[in-house]
Amino acid sequence: MSMTVREEIRDLIAYSAYLYDAKEPDLLAALYAATGSFTTVVKGGGTFGPTVGREALRQRFQTRMAARTDQLRHVVSNTWFREESEARVVAISNLTLFVVEDSGPRVQATGIYTDTFVRDGGRWVYESKSSELDFPFEIGRASCRERV
Repeated sequence: MSMTVREEIRDLIAYSAYLYDAKEPDLLAALYAATGSFTTVVKGGGTFGPTVGREALRQRFQTRMAARTDQLRHVVSNTWFREESEARVVAISNLTLFVVEDSGPRVQATGIYTDTFVRDGGRWVYESKSSELDFPFEIGRASCRERV
């Protein structure tokens, strides 16, 4: 089955959300360019990052995933394309982050992802990901004001 560039990018965004929720830091980091970066900006809570480089990203993901004992569900929606070329794509998406609790799912965060993708060896990879969260939130005793 042949996919359009937009389909490939949407698939990559969905796959990265799945990998985070499945706590797969190695596979998630492999979706980034060697010099890829991730930055989180929390309205009222500060900026975290950028974390640059595949190994640094893997460590960031591993640390964050290990700190969580709850089940996350990243829902990424309303993706639109701000820039498209043969070598670079910029996609903007809405984020709704659910935490699955005994009483059911609870929204923990909302925000916007700005994802920049480039071609690397014939495949699309993240050049950068920026997460802009609408409000600070608590993770157990740790606040996203302190670390994300």
